Amino acid sequence: MIQFDAGLSAAGYRAPSGVLPAHRQAPTSAGDPADLVSLGEAPDWRPPTAPQLRAAGMRPTPASVHITQYRDPVYNPGGDKDESNGNCGPTSLAMALRLVGLQVPGTSSGDSPQTVIDRSRLAMHPHDASGDGLDEAGQRSPDEHRRATGYGHLRRGAEAAGARTEFLRGLPDLQRALGDGQPVILVGNPGGKQGYAARLGQGAEDHIIVISGFDAERGTYTINDPAQRGGPLTITQAELQSFVREGSGTHYGMAVSRPQP
Repeated sequence: MIQFDAGLSAAGYRAPSGVLPAHRQAPTSAGDPADLVSLGEAPDWRPPTAPQLRAAGMRPTPASVHITQYRDPVYNPGGDKDESNGNCGPTSLAMALRLVGLQVPGTSSGDSPQTVIDRSRLAMHPHDASGDGLDEAGQRSPDEHRRATGYGHLRRGAEAAGARTEFLRGLPDLQRALGDGQPVILVGNPGGKQGYAARLGQGAEDHIIVISGFDAERGTYTINDPAQRGGPLTITQAELQSFVREGSGTHYGMAVSRPQP
């Protein structure tokens, strides 16, 4: 099992030249790329790189890739304090990509969780200035980070990272994808009589999570929920189906995989 360091870096970052899309490349008065966010200081976070994992014959685990969309001392120290942010989609995309050994475009293994989340939103909106998380001056926009994302955004972000995607239509498709080692990003709602939100004290609202494992013997699923500060969760099949039913009602998510060499 790959274990990442518990201390995750939350240092502020600057956008390297050429990383921002054309509609966001607005120089500051000093002529440098604009500061995107400053999040304070925390211990360095150094997860294994994809080449290191492949060389060791290992894969990341749900626990090793978990990050939260909100500030958390373990999973996103120094991150976004806004509890109303809509970054469940960008956060889920980042975790799914790491599970298959890929990275969000414009990030490196030493970036903080919040940097990765912000760049994930940027990758999901390559031609949409209203939802990429930045204002017209290239500064981080809290209002834009409150905007919801969907499957179309997730697909664009995944493909920008070099991943393959497949939309799933039923539970057998989802189980097949998980059996093939493909994490599944799922849009739904944890509320409802059979949802997992009630037992966790979590609100019932539209949400995006990663299905990262399936135990066929027990009939349970491992999920990485960006709103959960305790790490990955185990849910029942009834809770999973409730999540889908209370959301789109038909789609069983988007599988993410690494293209074969």
